[in-house]
Amino acid sequence: MSAEEYLFSLKDRVLNELENAQRNILTLQNEVEEIKQQLQQKDEMIASMNRENLAIKADNKILENYNEELKSVQTKFLKLLSSKD
Repeated sequence: MSAEEYLFSLKDRVLNELENAQRNILTLQNEVEEIKQQLQQKDEMIASMNRENLAIKADNKILENYNEELKSVQTKFLKLLSSKD
């Protein structure tokens, strides 16, 4: 193989490697974009679940307050019943 043939062969290999590297870069960039989208969807889902959790905690607090009121009324009612005896 002459020096000129060797250089052309080397050039072809380098160009092929460069094309392969560029394809790999594009593939990786697409994968990164997909992962970013998945993470964004998961972040949105987490935010939604956090809002639901806060709403449930607020409802829970309201129910706890009602429960305390019912206990108070029950105690007063039982005292009233026992005082009539």
